[in-house]
Amino acid sequence: MTARNALEESMNILSECYQSDKRKVYHAQKYAEFALSYWNIYSDNRYIEQAFKWLNELIKNEDSMSRKTRDLYGKLKKII
Repeated sequence: MTARNALEESMNILSECYQSDKRKVYHAQKYAEFALSYWNIYSDNRYIEQAFKWLNELIKNEDSMSRKTRDLYGKLKKII
């Protein structure tokens, strides 16, 4: 398995966790971090939009107003 395949598998797992777990903030933040890493390494934005959407929902619903969430959101927004 290549590093890229491992990262893609991680993204799929995080997506499943976000959908089924109550710790949405944690999974959305990790997904965003990995999406940014994927973008930086492969110049591929396939995960950026989903990460942005989830963080936007968390901020909009005031589920997470943490500095980490806002920083990740800002980084994603620059790419979109």
